[in-house]
Amino acid sequence: MYFIKQKKVLSFFIIIIGFLAFLPLKSVQAVDARCWTEKDCWEFRRQELNLPQKEAENGFYSGADAAEVCGKEINTGKDKTMGFCLPVGQTNTSIKFGGKNNFAHLGDFIQYIYRYGVVVVGLLAVFMIIRSGLVWVTSGGSAEKIKEAQKLISGSIIGLIIALLSYSLLNVLNPNLVNLRMPQIWLINKRLAPQEFCKDLSGRDNEKFLIVGNKDTVLTEDSIKEKLKDPSGGAKKAESYTIIYDTKDKVALKTNFSCGNQLVYVSGGADVCRGDYCTENENTNKTSTYTCLKDFSSDKPKYGCKKAIIWGHVVKPLLAAFDWSWDFDSPTLVNDFDLYVVCDSGRYFPIPNFVDSIFFDGTNMSYITSASTKDLEEGANDCGNKENVAGFVLNVDLDETYWPVDEAHFIGVDSGNKTRSFDLGNSSVSTGFFNSFVKDSYDGGGGGKPKEFLLSPSILDGESQQLDIYVGEIKFYN
Repeated sequence: MYFIKQKKVLSFFIIIIGFLAFLPLKSVQAVDARCWTEKDCWEFRRQELNLPQKEAENGFYSGADAAEVCGKEINTGKDKTMGFCLPVGQTNTSIKFGGKNNFAHLGDFIQYIYRYGVVVVGLLAVFMIIRSGLVWVTSGGSAEKIKEAQKLISGSIIGLIIALLSYSLLNVLNPNLVNLRMPQIWLINKRLAPQEFCKDLSGRDNEKFLIVGNKDTVLTEDSIKEKLKDPSGGAKKAESYTIIYDTKDKVALKTNFSCGNQLVYVSGGADVCRGDYCTENENTNKTSTYTCLKDFSSDKPKYGCKKAIIWGHVVKPLLAAFDWSWDFDSPTLVNDFDLYVVCDSGRYFPIPNFVDSIFFDGTNMSYITSASTKDLEEGANDCGNKENVAGFVLNVDLDETYWPVDEAHFIGVDSGNKTRSFDLGNSSVSTGFFNSFVKDSYDGGGGGKPKEFLLSPSILDGESQQLDIYVGEIKFYN
């Protein structure tokens, strides 16, 4: 009977091990956009954040969590360490613990101190057990000394067990008690960050693509993996990616990068980007600019060419529940868009017949605006001619929480991120950056013409622009 039970247990374990053996060890994923090589992180922090060399080198983090995401190294002819890159430096303690005094955050410090403490407790326990053994050996048969030695040995063993089991005990009660993941912001490596449209890829002109589906193809991780296999069953070689993005080759753009087409690219692994080419723009007598966009009114990834010159998402602040300036839950939070052309002289004029469409699903809000080529040209003529146009600004109404009248603001672009909004001031009062700029310029005050805060005049050439409106950064005046 005992042998039969043993046999059943052995069979059970063989089945379990066999099942685990056929589980996939690792899914195919693209490199995480938080991952940097150590050298690239240093260079970015030194050049883009204007940090001294020594401080720039203090922002690379290669802890266990970073190694799990990025891998320990990549092979580029010469192995390079991979990890995360901090926008600020790491914390250095004046005292070294186990030879280490550099920590990413408080949670990292506490975890290290615990591990360091367990080692110290273990060494103390071993020392006390050895000392107790010596007391026992030299007791000369004294019952009192033997009892004292036994007490020290049992106490040392119990203390060591508590120290070793404390992690497991806390992890069972609540994993967050031991996995101290403090709020952490990492720099994004734009070369690895997936982009919605292939045209926006960093290094696009040196990239090569492969079509994996049209705009209506429903792709899954498994279906992409199948498409990336060569006839022998291995992964496709880089030579299989033959398509390039050439803005001068309209035929190739129309064929390969038609609006919504899905492509993979050599440096993206299994990441998919979309084509953006709209055949409607080929008409030399076109009356509007067409832009390839996802259908904001649908929760499915439907893409099509729409009349749009400025479009984007309305972004609410993380702590919107504690911000009572704007009515963040209102379907008219952002509404009634107008577009103004700004002249080099500082004067500004509204674009006639400007049209806006707002999409709100109860949580997320997006918008699309359009104007005819004729109306845009008419606005440019108000400046004298196209060459005298400094740029454009949106004038947007925002829904106030405790006020029956909306508050209108001029909205420009963040000079450091051209797809992010910048508040240029309340358009109904003589305050704010934009009004001061216009007044100084028009009155000859020499205030300068900071065009970097204006939407690009390339709108006149039929180029559409994405502008995400960050409502939490718009100052409330009333």
